[in-house]
Amino acid sequence: MNAPATITAAQFAGLARDHLQGELEAARARRAPDPILPTGGEVEATLDPALAERILAFISAAEAPSSEDDDDTAAQAAPAGRDGGPIHLPRELAAPLLAALRSAPPPERPTRRSALAASLHRSQAALGCAMMARRALTTNDHALSRGMVDIVAASAGLEVTPQIRPVLERVGLRVLEDVFRVEAVRETGHYGTGPEQDRSLFAVHLRTSPLTGRASDLVAGSGAPDPLPPVTAPPEPEAAPTPPDRPSLAPPAATALGPTESLASLTEAFFEKRNREKIRHQGIAQERTTLRLFFDILGDRRARDYRRQDITRFLDTLRRLPSSYGKSPKDRQLSVEELIARAEAAGAPRLADKTVKRHLSALSVFFKLAVDRGHLTLTERNNIIGEHDFALGDAREARDQWTDEELGRLFSSAVWTGRDPARRSAPGTEITRDARFWIPLLCVFQGTRLEEVADLRRKDVTHDAGVWQLGLTTEHRRLKNHSAKRTIPLHPELIRLGLLEYVAKAAPCPADPLFPDLEPQGADSKRGARITRWFVEYRRDIGVFREGVGAHAFRHNVATRLREQLHDHSDLLRLNYLLGHASGTGEGDVRYDKGREAQAMAALLSRLSYPEIDLVHLHVRKRGDLSLPTHW
Repeated sequence: MNAPATITAAQFAGLARDHLQGELEAARARRAPDPILPTGGEVEATLDPALAERILAFISAAEAPSSEDDDDTAAQAAPAGRDGGPIHLPRELAAPLLAALRSAPPPERPTRRSALAASLHRSQAALGCAMMARRALTTNDHALSRGMVDIVAASAGLEVTPQIRPVLERVGLRVLEDVFRVEAVRETGHYGTGPEQDRSLFAVHLRTSPLTGRASDLVAGSGAPDPLPPVTAPPEPEAAPTPPDRPSLAPPAATALGPTESLASLTEAFFEKRNREKIRHQGIAQERTTLRLFFDILGDRRARDYRRQDITRFLDTLRRLPSSYGKSPKDRQLSVEELIARAEAAGAPRLADKTVKRHLSALSVFFKLAVDRGHLTLTERNNIIGEHDFALGDAREARDQWTDEELGRLFSSAVWTGRDPARRSAPGTEITRDARFWIPLLCVFQGTRLEEVADLRRKDVTHDAGVWQLGLTTEHRRLKNHSAKRTIPLHPELIRLGLLEYVAKAAPCPADPLFPDLEPQGADSKRGARITRWFVEYRRDIGVFREGVGAHAFRHNVATRLREQLHDHSDLLRLNYLLGHASGTGEGDVRYDKGREAQAMAALLSRLSYPEIDLVHLHVRKRGDLSLPTHW
């Protein structure tokens, strides 16, 4: 007997879709027709013969033709009855007629919803099944599709191996969602496909009343209140039993349509989360600006009601904003349209695509929270946010570096060769080993961001496995992102220059800042703002200033030079870790702050050299009474 063939994900998806759609179509064919229930009855009333005669005489007079010379008489007989107009009964006729009507039995009231309402009820149930499958995908819960895998494989005579089962179960969840979405639309009478199908479905369900389920609320486009009281849904007709060799694949029905809150309702929760993640104050301020612009331009809706074309319109609108947007408090007083109109009138430069991309990145993080809260799926979020195009040019051109000549001129200037006591940029004989001396050296030899080293403490300098290291943590400051939290070895040139001696002298206690001459500033109490401004002024004074090439550009020099020294893929991972970049390999990344890996990282960093920078005259040759400790 031949062994059963194995099944692939593609085979399973097609078989499962056909099987499930066949089950649903068969159930629909077996279902009894929905009853068409009465919406009211005719009123029967017995009138007094004399009253009936009087009413008939009045109506006959109103409908009789009149002559042009007898208008007054006709008007008295029928004030408004000709040409199809209303006939106004005089009080003596109207009062007894109303009394007769009140004595008539009331019309029969319906006690069940109409056939249309029953169909829409089933549509809601199918949509609920799709939502269940979607949420199961989000949480990686395969319980809903586990039985489907066995049923489809058995019916096709295929074998499900343990290796392929988890994949098939996820594919099954996607099939369940897709098929029940189609089923939800078909129950409304629409048999189209594509975006128009989804729009027709939500047009129907947008006005659904979850509390009363009233039929008039379920009709698309109906804004009128239902004149009938709340009614109970009719019981679903019992379908014929499923044959034993084809068990049902349908998950239990659900009536929930997902979160109904608007996307803006997640804003405060988002920033609470960002604060817990210790995102920098500047980064949170930029994200607040992004969300304010987003809701100003597109308005507030449910997360799943936004489409990809909405995000495209948002990005295109940002590109029309002036490049100076946000730099003046007055910008907050003007609408987006007014800002764009003013920029167009003045011919002002507009936001660069690099800035627009940063706004999209912030929006992407916000939409990730919407996924976490169940407002949309990860696939929907990626379809809306992902893969938008930006005119960023060549990445190598965008990442300016210091040239060899600029590096040589910078580190042969007054700060590192001798300065005038009254002016740091003027040549002299004094060398002051403070923050302005050390921080550019740390950036160029370590590849760190300026803010990362400006806020260092004595306890961040450690010794482990024979390696001196810098610990960049979030204990007393915020880092740019999760990958920025790392422990990296000290470059041997910094040790030769006497950094450890400086640390022992400037920061005798573990919590002492390494650079006490930098005063904390701003909402984040950071020490880097002052030296950032000084470094711009200093470069101008010594003639090596170039727009876009500052302390951050040292990171690009480090990355370029070390990439030329990589021996294998492990070195690439170490370089990403050194620079605080996500490697993209997830949980498989290696930790580089312990033992052998720390030594391997130190070996990689020692390959970084700058022949154009001559600092030999600054090496600490005589250490005096201070010897290098193995621990502080």
